[in-house]
Amino acid sequence: REASSNNNLGTLTVSEGTLNPVFSSGTTAYTLNVGYGITSIDIGGTTADTTSLVTGTGTKTLNVGSNIYNIVVRSENGNLKTYTVTVVRGALESNADLSGLSVVGATLSPAFNANTVLYTANTSNSVSSVEISAVKAGTKAVMSGDTGVKTLSEGVNTYTISVTAENGIVKSYTIVITRAYKDTNTNLNTLTVSQGTLSPAFDRNILNYSVTVGNAVTGITIGATGEASTTTVSGSGIKSLNVGANVFEIKAVSQDGSVKAYTLVVTREASSNNNLGTLTVSEGTLSPVFSSGTTDYTVNVGYGIKSIDIGG
Repeated sequence: REASSNNNLGTLTVSEGTLNPVFSSGTTAYTLNVGYGITSIDIGGTTADTTSLVTGTGTKTLNVGSNIYNIVVRSENGNLKTYTVTVVRGALESNADLSGLSVVGATLSPAFNANTVLYTANTSNSVSSVEISAVKAGTKAVMSGDTGVKTLSEGVNTYTISVTAENGIVKSYTIVITRAYKDTNTNLNTLTVSQGTLSPAFDRNILNYSVTVGNAVTGITIGATGEASTTTVSGSGIKSLNVGANVFEIKAVSQDGSVKAYTLVVTREASSNNNLGTLTVSEGTLSPVFSSGTTDYTVNVGYGIKSIDIGG
């Protein structure tokens, strides 16, 4: 009886991953991939012929990268057949990038790019908080730092988001947000009156003005606007005038609460009208008929009239 020449494997198994291609006794080369966390693998195999011997199976320690193992079958008549299994152990993930970075309440400059790690943004003083959102790119990375709602102080506010990759690499992204200080502008931009002429002509740095109007002017409208959009103006509007000096104060209040007061003195002239509006007598008739421009009149009464009432 001749010795068997069958040097095929009947089975080939691995404890981790999946052989590629699927095992067939006629195929001698296989690969499989495992994650970084897999540090060893059990390779098993049985011969197709019970008279054959197999070597190279068992528990294998895995290094990162390719690990090549030979499983050799020796037939009864001494023929050798080698099956090769290449196990690729993955490296630790090295991705420490962000895939997204945004700020609600401010605009980042420049626009987000995973390779750009420094960003700036400016806000008005009215923006007191922002919300920072970030998304890590690596599935196994760990993100930490300044995400969420952040209260802004006036001036420079610096926030950092750090990403630690699985392999320990750290990448930090920095956002510098500058919140404007409260406006200190207490200047008026305009000061106008509906009657008369300001003296001197308006200048934001001149605080005292005067206007003279005739006696017939019983009211005046004062108009005023702030130089800054955040400035609050009070004291303008429609004003009643008494004869003589009428003092009005127009205040400009800046965003930070500072106050500048402008003073306007409106002088309403006294009346120069010295005419009578009426002239009456209780007896007789004025001659000529009363007219405010006529100053001399006569009245004739009978002997019996001993007194007369003159009204005007």
